[in-house]
Amino acid sequence: MAILNFIAGNWDSVLIILCAIGLVVGLIAKGQYAILNKIILALVTEAEKEFGGGTGKMKLAAVVGWVYDKIPSLIRRFISLEKLESLIDKVLKDAKAMWETNPDIKAYISSGAAKAVAASESQEESV
Repeated sequence: MAILNFIAGNWDSVLIILCAIGLVVGLIAKGQYAILNKIILALVTEAEKEFGGGTGKMKLAAVVGWVYDKIPSLIRRFISLEKLESLIDKVLKDAKAMWETNPDIKAYISSGAAKAVAASESQEESV
């Protein structure tokens, strides 16, 4: 009963404290998304190198799995599969523009795609 009396007597202070806590939590979450976007950018680039073109669903599945492996379990609880796929799509659009303008990244991706093509051709010959 004493707690309720305290809250009733100081409701304005309690409200300000709750708002401040909410703001801090929101800022932390926003910061985590900035870090997550950087992780996704690296993983999307790696998936493009590893799987090459025309394998969008396979790359998406791989990136989702890699992201879930890399992010802390506490954050995983707040990021649904739909939200994660949305983040990946958003980062992918920016990544494609970056890949076109940066010749070093383009060469990096091409080196992996060439290995994937050679591997698939050797598998077809052995069959």
